[in-house]
Amino acid sequence: MVRFVAAQLERFPPTRLRARVVLRRPPYDFIVGTAERSLDTANELACVAEAAAAAVRQAAEAEAETAVSVEQVARSETLGRSVVLVAVTARRHQESRELNGFCQVDGDPPRAAALAVLNATNRFLGLG
Repeated sequence: MVRFVAAQLERFPPTRLRARVVLRRPPYDFIVGTAERSLDTANELACVAEAAAAAVRQAAEAEAETAVSVEQVARSETLGRSVVLVAVTARRHQESRELNGFCQVDGDPPRAAALAVLNATNRFLGLG
């Protein structure tokens, strides 16, 4: 079972963003996914989502060849709350699925972007 630990987003002005997402597989294994993008507010959540997808790929590869790619990321107001929505494509063995995930922001958009990816992929990949 894989658990979320942390999501970080660093800005390296004038041109780069770097995201890091850490997952933990009990009892002691830590899995780190990273991603980089150009510095742009529109890229921030996408960068974190891509880092989460990289961590998920690493966590799932121990069991089977797995691909996870982020198609879209959006921040929206839904039912009066700020949420992050993601669309991902996941492939495991010979099966491919288009999946959606979401997470309420609660003041930490990078965390919400990472958890939205985990929400999308969890049932299909069986990691959580």
